[in-house]
Amino acid sequence: MLFTKKSTLTSIILCIALSLSAFAQSRGGEINGTVTDSSGAVVPGATVTLSNQATNIQTHVNSNSSGYFVFLNVQPGAYEVTVEKPGFNRGTIPNFQVGVSQTLTQNFKLAPGAVATTVEVTAQAPLVDNSTTELGTVIETRAVNDLPLNGRNFTQLLTLTPGVTPVSTSQNRSLGCCEGNVGIPGSGFSDGSFHGQNNRSKLYFFDGIINTNVRGPTYIVIPNLDLVQEFKVVGHDAKAEFGGASGGVVNLVSKSGGNSLHGSAFEYVRNNFFDARDSFADGPTGCTLARCKPGQLVPSGPAAFHQNQFGAAVTGPIFTGYDGWRYSKPDQALSYVPTVAEIAGDFTNTSGAFKKQIYNPYSTRQVGANFQRDPFYCSNGAPIAPNPTTHLQQPLGTGLTPPAGVQVCNIIPQALIFGPMQQFFQTYSAVPNIVDPTGKNNFVRDRATLNNSNSFTGRIDHHFRDADVAFFRYTEQRNSIFTPIGEAGSTSGGSQGRNYGGGWTHLFSPSMVLDVRAGYAGRPGVDAGQQNASTAGPDPLKKAGFQDVDKYSGLLVALSPSTNWTNGGNNNFGIRGS
Repeated sequence: MLFTKKSTLTSIILCIALSLSAFAQSRGGEINGTVTDSSGAVVPGATVTLSNQATNIQTHVNSNSSGYFVFLNVQPGAYEVTVEKPGFNRGTIPNFQVGVSQTLTQNFKLAPGAVATTVEVTAQAPLVDNSTTELGTVIETRAVNDLPLNGRNFTQLLTLTPGVTPVSTSQNRSLGCCEGNVGIPGSGFSDGSFHGQNNRSKLYFFDGIINTNVRGPTYIVIPNLDLVQEFKVVGHDAKAEFGGASGGVVNLVSKSGGNSLHGSAFEYVRNNFFDARDSFADGPTGCTLARCKPGQLVPSGPAAFHQNQFGAAVTGPIFTGYDGWRYSKPDQALSYVPTVAEIAGDFTNTSGAFKKQIYNPYSTRQVGANFQRDPFYCSNGAPIAPNPTTHLQQPLGTGLTPPAGVQVCNIIPQALIFGPMQQFFQTYSAVPNIVDPTGKNNFVRDRATLNNSNSFTGRIDHHFRDADVAFFRYTEQRNSIFTPIGEAGSTSGGSQGRNYGGGWTHLFSPSMVLDVRAGYAGRPGVDAGQQNASTAGPDPLKKAGFQDVDKYSGLLVALSPSTNWTNGGNNNFGIRGS
């Protein structure tokens, strides 16, 4: 029994050790500093108060025997720090920002006096950050809101970070449409390279929860920009808690709301109604595919182009948001499709480059060194019935001269046509819809490529007491696509991505904090087989029992307990598993 317990314990330890990958990371910042008097001597026992400007929630710690204080796992946002000690003036640093995973050092020098007297110190960004050796850039709320982003895609801001370039190092394009899987083709998704590393070598986190698409890797869900507080981009010299990618880490944080109620709504519209007239168009209707040719009949105009991106966000005690996308782009092409007569075997009226004499393949015979075939024959405009055994039309006359009343024609007898294939074309083939005097084309595909997306996000935070803070966020994104193929075919599919999770932060003492994060990120999708747009129903492959293919872009469940212990410095330890 003892051996069994030891084996079980060893197995558990090995499993934990083998799963030490940073799939749920800290998003909170840190504020530390030292309190001294005017002579430079440390001031122990000073009360340090951190106030959140949005929620008015206050957290209190005391400086230790070395005058050192620290606030751990600080939610990104605007804060004020106040230091009080009997016999000294109150010190205050108002309205400064704490970024994602950012460490700030705010030192106080208190002058002797009454507590009622306040000395206000202006917080300034240091030229050199001496709080950490980590190299990273925080993209703040103002940049997210004010800088132009095509398609409202935050990845275009990654290039504001030193060392990130929109170039392709291997396999991935620097700018694309489909890698992001956001239902926004051509929206400028940026798949940059971090410090020259592989484009795939980076990780995305959303509120400290993994948000990386393992097929890209890109993100699994894209957040509504109105819900983004800020995000931090860290190079390959990140903290030890980060791992799994040699390029960089993108840690994005959603807004946590506040005491007051605010709301916003938006819509961006692109429409062919706003386009300038095509200067090459001939007449008010114009030609949709090329310059018009005399006598050529084409549809009066292309399918309408529509691109709408819209959404809304409401912030208060609960933060909610919606982001919608509707995309419809004309997808046109010229081609030649068989006519009703041709499907029946009659090629008499086939014109242009496709008009050729049709020969009976069963009449093939060798004459000397060559092979010969006989054309099809008709009597009074109807094809002569073939012999059921030889499949040859009779009578053939003498030599190459048909008998009286029989003419060479381009009509295949019904008996020589394979019935199931003829029925297939009758059911699924497109019908000619234009007339081209050259005979090269008789069909124009005038359907639209559709790409739609709906995204929902909700977040709630609760401050139980100074020692316990918790949050939960749910984000879901649904995409659907439809792409025309050929004259009547199409492909369709979609995905449903989810990223949700929560965290609990418990303060054991001013020097020890427990932070637990757990969440799920995944986007199963469907690659549907080719479908023919016909009143007869779905593609025959579906009728034969072939199913759509399920694809999983990411299925990651993370549990991340970590402990911060401070004793004149900062020491993090814990486990990361997924």
